[in-house]
Amino acid sequence: MRRNSFTAICQAMAQGGTRTPRIDLHMHSTASDGDFSPHEVLQRAEKQRLYAISLTDHDTVAGCRTILAYLQAKSSPVRFIPGVELTCQFQGMEYHLLGYQPDLEHQQLNKCLIELQHARRERAFTIAELLSEEAPTLLGAVQQLPAECSLGRRHLAKLLIQQGYSSSIHGAFEHFLKRPAISAIPKARLDLCEAIKLLADAGGISSLAHPPEDISLESLHYLRSVGLNALECEYPWPGKKRRQHCRELARAAGLAISGGSDCHGAAPVARSIGHCGINLVEFQQLFSTNLTIV
Repeated sequence: MRRNSFTAICQAMAQGGTRTPRIDLHMHSTASDGDFSPHEVLQRAEKQRLYAISLTDHDTVAGCRTILAYLQAKSSPVRFIPGVELTCQFQGMEYHLLGYQPDLEHQQLNKCLIELQHARRERAFTIAELLSEEAPTLLGAVQQLPAECSLGRRHLAKLLIQQGYSSSIHGAFEHFLKRPAISAIPKARLDLCEAIKLLADAGGISSLAHPPEDISLESLHYLRSVGLNALECEYPWPGKKRRQHCRELARAAGLAISGGSDCHGAAPVARSIGHCGINLVEFQQLFSTNLTIV
């Protein structure tokens, strides 16, 4: 396993030519609701000649463990940063929190992740039961999914397609999974401030993912005061004006900038691996100069 200081990495970049490094710090694998296995994520990042990536599966670090085990035996030109995306709530709304480089063996973090995964599984069963009249074979298929997988609605959408109840992910959501009765099924969410503190206790860096348009500077100042490190300013769906506004908010709140594709699969292209991310300066500001990367 190769470990380099950030200074050494910058020196290597300076020697490697003028190609602008691309850094994607938000993507998903089959460990949660992505289409690509952890190995495929890394391989696609290599094909895209990305400089660094982070795998940030929903409420699980299983995919990160898979990649780290692979990198113990084989090197990669892509720098890998273990990550996770935690499902949270703040001021009555759902938020997602990205965590970078937490201790994957941290006892409290792992206990929390196991609880979230169990709740996700139970919610998936409940949704399948609600759809049993229209999709009678869905529940049995959900129950056959691997126990270690962090389940979400996208898994149900894929099964609805496989079983002929829908023709696309979009159609499965529009016709089945966005119904009010399903939206009303409670989700397990961490308190956002407690999640920030949990990641800090685990030695991780926290970033607020795809912030809502109405998030206030006052809220960001408060979250910064409890330990939030960064704001995701580069992600696929906002326009240039929104991305610039997020950067202004981050600067005003004293937060670093993060960003990534939020890739779940080959489509849509706008959310493919490496399509969106941050630059090397932002990467350096997000992490400390003693950053350790695989």
